[in-house]
Amino acid sequence: RIILKLHQLGHQCHLGALTKHAEALEVRFVKCGNINDIDESIQLRRNTVSLCHKGHPDHGRRRTRSLSSALLSRFWETRMEEDIKEAIGLFQQSLKVLPSLHPERCLGSMQLQAAYRCRYQILHNAPDLSFAVENFGLASRHSTQGFP
Repeated sequence: RIILKLHQLGHQCHLGALTKHAEALEVRFVKCGNINDIDESIQLRRNTVSLCHKGHPDHGRRRTRSLSSALLSRFWETRMEEDIKEAIGLFQQSLKVLPSLHPERCLGSMQLQAAYRCRYQILHNAPDLSFAVENFGLASRHSTQGFP
């Protein structure tokens, strides 16, 4: 929090400081289970996504996927369906902006598969299992993975 005060909005390190703080809160949530930590992490991650303009190289990829992962973590803990719906939507959105042969498509497909699998494990919705298998297949057959 002190770093955020030193690197306020407009400072060249502000975005990085927000990201690091969000990461630290998410780690603490995993270790200690305080729901306030993941809530704050999600809010900080939303801020980082909003601060990256559409042309920014991280706008549709890393920061959006980080927000999705945090929402997935909170869903696993709270079972709030709006979190998993948003996470899946953001994972899908991050894949749409990447060309088909982009190396990050494999990671995006694996993260989307994890979200569908998580939702299936909690809600037992059969199509989610099919979507999870489909996205795992897409990731494992991606040209960056060395599979035929």
